[in-house]
Amino acid sequence: MSDVSCGGSHAPARDPVLGTEIAVRNRRVMRLPTHHRRQRGVTLIEMLTVLLLFGLIALIGTIQVNKTWQRYRLDNVSSELRNFMQSTFVEMGRQRTPVFLRLEPPNGTVPARLAVCRNADGSGEIDAYVMPDFVSLSTTSVTGFICNWPCAASGGACATITTPRVLRCDAIGRATNSEGTQVREVQTLVVTHRDMINAGLDPRVRWEMQIFPLWQVLAERRLY
Repeated sequence: MSDVSCGGSHAPARDPVLGTEIAVRNRRVMRLPTHHRRQRGVTLIEMLTVLLLFGLIALIGTIQVNKTWQRYRLDNVSSELRNFMQSTFVEMGRQRTPVFLRLEPPNGTVPARLAVCRNADGSGEIDAYVMPDFVSLSTTSVTGFICNWPCAASGGACATITTPRVLRCDAIGRATNSEGTQVREVQTLVVTHRDMINAGLDPRVRWEMQIFPLWQVLAERRLY
């Protein structure tokens, strides 16, 4: 007669040949949870916050790049101006006659310009350099003018900023006024960036284009 299990227990199994009991190992069953943990998503506010931070970083980077670019432009113009002003001496040697460096201040929408000419009145123009629109000839006003060059008409001080200035490079390389009198001091033209006047572009610097009595042009960078 076979063994009957009582309650919740089971009788040990027997070998049908030997009649011995067989040990049965308990098996552990891995049960999967009935539900998985829900993964947390990104909310709209979090996404907008991240986008805002990226936007601020990009804006700050753009501003710094633009300031660096504007400073580079001013430095580049000062180098071009220095080379152009020195070319007056080169043209004098090429022409083998005195030549004039004429500075025409800005007039309304017409930007300031430099011209190398055969005559003080601007006739016989050999070459010209037009100032870029961001260039200012003053450190206090975008319409101002800082320059101690003599005037074209009288050879003396200028009464208004709209009067052209003229320097003459004579046949032996001296800087004179339009009438041929040698200047006794350095003639300086101030060049800066318009955005530096209202402190919108830092550091505030100016370039002084200096012409010496014996024609030699130097560009000196100064803070103001």
